[in-house]
Amino acid sequence: MQGIGLTFDSIRSLLFGKTLSGDSVKFYSPDHKQHFEAKGIQLKIDKGPDDPSKLRLNLNGQNIIDWFKQKYQELKQVARPHINPVPPIQKKEQGI
Repeated sequence: MQGIGLTFDSIRSLLFGKTLSGDSVKFYSPDHKQHFEAKGIQLKIDKGPDDPSKLRLNLNGQNIIDWFKQKYQELKQVARPHINPVPPIQKKEQGI
């Protein structure tokens, strides 16, 4: 969790079952090598819905991994607006 930008004290609080709140927090995604900002956050560790023996970090009720994926997709859409593909250029046939 330190890899995403949480301090040791924050991690300890989460492991003791506390919910962390903040107005604006930047998280780092090692998978996307990108910082993402979240506003009005509630950060908490919950049991996984499919396997209660596994824990997962939730940001505003959403798995943080899914949140990172969502933010990355949003960033890609803004950075690369939809571009219509250019049709390939047809070469003239060369006859003898």
